[in-house]
Amino acid sequence: MKLLKLLLFLVVLIVPSYSQEEGRSSTGVELPDFVITGKDVVKIKKSEKLNPFLISTFSEKFVLPTYSPEEIPVKDILLPIRDDLNLLGSGNFFKGYVSGAVGLYSLPDLDLLYASPIENGIFRAKFNGLYNRPFVDNSDFYKLSGNADLIYWTDINSSFLPGTQIRLNTDLSTKGYKFYGSDNPTNKRSLNNLFFNLNLKNEYNSAFLFKINAFDNFTLLSDENFKENLIDLSLNTLLRLSFINVGFSGNYKNVSIKNDTTDHKELNYFLIRPTAGFQFTNLVKGSFGFTISQSSEDRFIMPYAELAVKLAPSFTFMGEFNPSTEFLTPANFLKINPYFNAVKSTNLFVKKSMQYLLSVKYEYQKFFEINGGFKYFSSDSLPYFYEKEKGKYSIRFSDIKQMTPFINFNFFPGPFGFFFGSIEVNAAQNDTGQTFPYVPTFKVTANYGYTFSEVLTTALNLTYSGKTFTDLDNFNKIDNYINLGLLLSYNFDQRFDFFVRLENLLDNSNSIWNNYPEKPFDLILGVKYKL
Repeated sequence: MKLLKLLLFLVVLIVPSYSQEEGRSSTGVELPDFVITGKDVVKIKKSEKLNPFLISTFSEKFVLPTYSPEEIPVKDILLPIRDDLNLLGSGNFFKGYVSGAVGLYSLPDLDLLYASPIENGIFRAKFNGLYNRPFVDNSDFYKLSGNADLIYWTDINSSFLPGTQIRLNTDLSTKGYKFYGSDNPTNKRSLNNLFFNLNLKNEYNSAFLFKINAFDNFTLLSDENFKENLIDLSLNTLLRLSFINVGFSGNYKNVSIKNDTTDHKELNYFLIRPTAGFQFTNLVKGSFGFTISQSSEDRFIMPYAELAVKLAPSFTFMGEFNPSTEFLTPANFLKINPYFNAVKSTNLFVKKSMQYLLSVKYEYQKFFEINGGFKYFSSDSLPYFYEKEKGKYSIRFSDIKQMTPFINFNFFPGPFGFFFGSIEVNAAQNDTGQTFPYVPTFKVTANYGYTFSEVLTTALNLTYSGKTFTDLDNFNKIDNYINLGLLLSYNFDQRFDFFVRLENLLDNSNSIWNNYPEKPFDLILGVKYKL
């Protein structure tokens, strides 16, 4: 109820100040993360922003790839969506698919997707089930997940929020696995998650933009004393007045945790950022403001600034000064490290007292773009994972200064296929020169896809990370992580596809967490039937 009241308040606040532009004939809508076309249902995962709960005045496509290589495993590599695809205009679309696969270790891997257009919108439901047999003793695991999406666009002539995208989403998942790298390798864990999300976004009226996002995330460890419920509400607005603009970003979180450390302890967090900005044609734009954040008695206030300059028709420079905070909960750490001891943890208020980014982007029409630069942040107390006992992880804290030069490549679909990739070099050290655990010094991701004919498509996926220490003293490190994947898809007829998926093609001894080896080479055969 608290979440609904806050959401209704924000909607009532926005509606009176919003007026539609007259005489506009375009629909002004954007494609969702998936689209129904005449050939298939395509799903593309978008990259996350540098700051997960704030929307910059600038385009979020500026710094990071639209399609993050890290988020596209080889099983999900499909041709990205072109801007000119018509979401609902095709009379020859498919309503989804049923896909099944078996491999040396995957027995089975099932996917079911159903999608159906409705008036001014689209509905989607998806199910995934996966079981991996053990590749070392007790390394078997399973995953079941289901989600549903409803996206709806209000009419541009509507009296209520014209041209607004409204999205409802729910997701339910359960994972079961064992602590096979610990001294008690048969210990089981069941991780369950329930997620509800409501999102309203309007970019139709270029004079006033807004985005409201509200979600409720519930996490439960069965047979362990851990429950967490997180309510998150964020608001981002931008009002443009000639060459001047006024913006506001805000985020509120409420978390309730029950474990061995707290018993239904309820904590709150908020962050607000008012800004004032300018834009001279398309050559220069910027904004300035300040960030205020607080949790309990801990408060943070720092200035904020960003600037973008078009140096040439194809070159753009961006700089951002963005000291900020993060509100981390045990569920956040579980999402990163499934072997984390959430039963003995509580929430954290992390301050990044210095954080900035400098970047240059080169783009050639709609064919490709390359952006690179470096980002930096420092914190007096940042959490890191350590093994309190073999194979079971807790967190400690240390000061940190991290400088990361990076470069991203986006080559969009063309006669030579498509390519998305990134390279990062991380220098993450504390004041005594020790490298932070589980922050790889070198990180490379790459995805390449090529369509040989109307019936044969192939894709390659590479993930590499090197020089990763497992302790703050830097006595131990894990071997370089090299995961090369290959996907071959053959279109047998209009509805049937057969595919071959090769994972860890080099059969490298990979580990993300110490004492937990990853799956070796796997050969997976599958078939997809389009509904």
